[in-house]
Formats: sequence, C-alpha cells, structure tokens
Amino acid sequence: MEGKARPMKLLHTADLHLGARFVSLGGKGEAQRRQLLATFERVIDLAVEEKVDAVLISGDLFDSTSPSAATLEKARLLLARLARDKIHAFIIPGTHDHLGPSSVWRVTPIGGDTIEVFTETGAVRVPDLDLTVHAFVAEGKTAGPGSLSNLRRTGESRIEIGMMHGSLAIPGLVEDDALLFTEREARETGLDYLALGHWHSFSRKEFGSVIGCYPGSPEMVATDQKGAGSVAIVTIGPEGTQVEQRTVGKRRFDSLQIDVGLLASASEVEQKILARADEDLVLEVTLSGLCSLNLGIEADKLAGELSDAFFVLKIKDASHPPLDDALLSGLSPHTVAGRFAEIMRERVEQADEEERDVCEEALRLGVALLEGRTVLE
Repeated sequence: MEGKARPMKLLHTADLHLGARFVSLGGKGEAQRRQLLATFERVIDLAVEEKVDAVLISGDLFDSTSPSAATLEKARLLLARLARDKIHAFIIPGTHDHLGPSSVWRVTPIGGDTIEVFTETGAVRVPDLDLTVHAFVAEGKTAGPGSLSNLRRTGESRIEIGMMHGSLAIPGLVEDDALLFTEREARETGLDYLALGHWHSFSRKEFGSVIGCYPGSPEMVATDQKGAGSVAIVTIGPEGTQVEQRTVGKRRFDSLQIDVGLLASASEVEQKILARADEDLVLEVTLSGLCSLNLGIEADKLAGELSDAFFVLKIKDASHPPLDDALLSGLSPHTVAGRFAEIMRERVEQADEEERDVCEEALRLGVALLEGRTVLE
C-alpha cells in the first residue's frame, strides 16, 4: 500500500446458513430459522451504518444448494440494499451451498451492479476502490491440497484481499476436512487480508504479514457450538490491517456441568440452572458425579419445568448413585466389572490413607464405566 490514501473499510461475514431447519430445536426450530434472516438484515444494516466500501460473504450464505423461494427472495432484497447504497459485495460458495449442476449459484441470478458472485477461482478488480478481490472456489464440496496457490498479490491494486471457505490445517487438531489450507499457503499469498469462512466462531489469524479472520456465524446455527454471533469490521490503511469483532446475533449456545454430588437438594440444582436464565439462550446442562438416592432429580421433568426461562433447555443426567458394599458384592466375579471390583477392593484395603481415596474413586468410576454408565468429571 502506498501513500496516505483513505483507509478501506470492509464488513466480513460467512456461514449464515439461511434456510437451516434446526430439527434439534423441536418446536423452536422455525423461530430460529426466521432469526437467521433477521440477523442477516442486521448485518446489512450495519454495513450501511458503517458506510463500508464492501461486504465479503465467505461461503454458506445458504444452508443448501437449493434454498426455498422465500429465503432466496429475502436474501436478494437485502443484497439489493447494498447495491442501492453503492456498497460492493463479494460472495463465494461454501460447503453447504457448494457449486453443482443445480446449485443456486448456477441457476439463479443473484448478482447486480455492485454484487459479485464467484463461480470459479479467479480475481475481480474494482477500479473505483483500487481493490482486487481474489477468490478460491471449489468445484464441489471438497478440494485437494494447494487451494490457496492461485491466490497471490499481483500488484495491480493498492489493496488486495483473498476469500476462501475452508479450514486452517492445525497438526493434531485439524487434519481432515473437506477444504484445507496451511499457514504457509496463507502466508505466501502476500495479501492485505484473507477473508475466511467455515468455522462458526470468531477467530483472528496472523500468517506472517497476512492478516486473516474467521468471523464466525453471525447467528447461532449449530446448537452445540459456542462463539457464534459476530461479524468482522476490517479496516485496511497505511497502518496495516485492523480487525474488529462486532456482535450482531440474538441467540447463542452454552453448556453447564453440575456435579450433583456437591449439592444437598434438587432445589440447589434448579438454582444453578436458573442462574443462567436467558430467553435467547440454548443451554445444555449435564448432571454428573455421585447422586444421592434421595436427591430425586428427573432430568426430562426438570427441563420441562424450567424451559420457560430459556429459548431451549436440555438436561442430560450422567450422574450415578454411590457404590455400596451390597452392590459391589452382587457383581459376579465371572464378569469384567466383578473381577475389576474384586481387585480394586483388595487395593483399597492395602492402600495407605493417602492412596485410599484415589483407589476408592478408581473403583467407583471403573465399575460405573464397565457397567455402561456415562461418567463425566
């Protein structure tokens, strides 16, 4: 970048999954489906309010390759607002709305004077912004290694950015996905900004001098993943590339684990759950630990009684009663659980005071697991 030209401002989003059905939310699924469109409208509002130069949508605008007519029309109307405000928009397919013979991107015109939909890997130059946008587009849902090799700074514009929908390969953590790229590939692009999609939570990345970002889904789309609800406001100027996280989402997912062995009554369990009450929260509660027989917790019944305090409340009971001598003695020595209990009880008797608690805990957890019970600690 040269001189003291006006900084460029971008709004970067991805993974909106418009049209998702949310079967796991039961009767609340339709409400969240509508909320995706409402949040997309909020994203467009923010782009107009911030007077951004361009909006980047890095894949999975839709949840499938064939969104409903109503969903498609609403998306087109919202994108048309950007065109009316002379805001450029650049869109690439993802893994859910990937390219294919009948893909929405091939059969339905969505673009406009300032709306560019990439249906193949390539670059578009926008002279009035002195901007070049490079995009990698897979032919289907998958792509081989070297996906970013065609995205390189050319020097034809003051600012050059790249777009890709895929996962950053991280040894030991992310090694297998439909679309993968490496840190080295990202670094070698030499671009001012790499607009990424596919991960549903916000994550800013540095690949040497190349700044990249997963903005995450602007609205909750996975009911078992935290961190959705944001977009990225990106400013590129003489001082480099700055990325700011902006919250736009309404609903979110969270989890709560409660060790019932530390509580004296069912009302204490209720209090811990209600302390997280929020009508826009999908809360997944796991009850774990040793559950006293007189605690009297019925997970499904409790979830129903407290459900009005949440958008969705799910309670899983992974607790188990204490192992008493009668239960242990009743285990057949001809079973794995029985033989294990016999060996561990001998260890408990031989252990000194310091080791006894550890051996008793190993006995308790081991028998529970061997009998097929879920144990969470």
